[in-house]
Amino acid sequence: MPANRRALPAALAACAAFGALALTPAPCIAGPGLSPAVRRSVFDTIWTKIRDKYFDARMNGVDWNAVRLRYRPRLAGLKDDAAFYGLLQQMVGELKQSHFGVIPPDEYLAEDERAGAHQAGVTGITARMIEGLPLVSAVEPGSAAADAGVKPGWEIVEIAGKPVKPVIDAVMARRKLTETGKRLQIRMALGARLTAPVGDSGAITFRTPEGEAKVVEVERRRPSGEPVRFGELPAMYTRFETRKLASGVAYVGFNVFMMPVLEPFRKAVAEAAGAPGLIIDLRGNPGGIGGMAAAAGSSLTTVQKSLGTMRMRAGAINFVMFPREDAYSGPVAILTDELSASTSEVMAGGLQDLKRARTVGGRTAGMVLPSMVERLPGGIRLQYAVADFRTPHGVLLEGRGVQPDIAVTEARADLAAGRDPVLEAAEAALLRATK
Repeated sequence: MPANRRALPAALAACAAFGALALTPAPCIAGPGLSPAVRRSVFDTIWTKIRDKYFDARMNGVDWNAVRLRYRPRLAGLKDDAAFYGLLQQMVGELKQSHFGVIPPDEYLAEDERAGAHQAGVTGITARMIEGLPLVSAVEPGSAAADAGVKPGWEIVEIAGKPVKPVIDAVMARRKLTETGKRLQIRMALGARLTAPVGDSGAITFRTPEGEAKVVEVERRRPSGEPVRFGELPAMYTRFETRKLASGVAYVGFNVFMMPVLEPFRKAVAEAAGAPGLIIDLRGNPGGIGGMAAAAGSSLTTVQKSLGTMRMRAGAINFVMFPREDAYSGPVAILTDELSASTSEVMAGGLQDLKRARTVGGRTAGMVLPSMVERLPGGIRLQYAVADFRTPHGVLLEGRGVQPDIAVTEARADLAAGRDPVLEAAEAALLRATK
């Protein structure tokens, strides 16, 4: 199973919606209690930092002063820290852009500090909307779900006794969301509901393609892969896979853009020399370190080129790819879906714009703004966008996403049969390109 099609690598915490890089699997746990003075200080700090550092001095058309006047008086009526974090998230959400988020301090506990309710566990299920149904699209090999006998193609009906249909209906009713946005929000919501403290077991009700109801107890386990931290981001778990398909096409898949992935990626691409094509699987990859897009892209070019430009309030930075001697020169296909976000979109969109790679699958998230994460009083972190990003030909991907060159509509029957139509379409396109 492709590494990045396993269980959602980062599910939204139940109490907040973060930008692509701040997705975390930990449940939202109330802290020891911040004093009213600290809450006011944190509120003012967040409001001021965004006012001064957001790349768009026009604040995306939002009256930021009016936002402060509307939200600050509500601090006095908050019952606990969870409500405080929710208020802060609602405030930054007024900007209606990705990569703005407030991350509670509990997300940053070290692994040996997490115990019981503080350590988030996953099932190994990737749940997505396919044919209008919330289906299991992938089951991670060796995961709790795999051990429990869960199969791709099963419809998720209830999680812990709670039907998922009302959640889906609520998202689908949001008219301002694009279809890709709805798929992303539902995927995040299902991922959050499948997340629970490590060691917990909960019943999940499924419906098979044949209409049979199945109630399965699935344990929550520690995410697979190696934990890695970068700056003030929560820990992420890196996974990487490389193999050669029966046709000779080389395959590389990874779930997040973090430094432990870079050298394995370069090695795998170098070893693909002579292969009739190369597939880079970025499905389910929410991003990571922005500069890694250019560093990875350097393994795919024999001449110096730019993946695009990051524009800040003052100045701009080009994502330059410096060619490597062992660069792969054959045809390239990049697989994408609604959770391919941030750095994944920089790489996929930039290489597509340069005609160096074809994108296959679904439209990406449209969450591409480069951001910073800073620590604030009380252990809270603030993520905020400091720049926008445009492809080499000036295409703004924020809110639009990367549109695939080859769009593939996935079917429940394919999942149940163990087929991967997106991978198959990419492989066929690459083989045609070599004829």
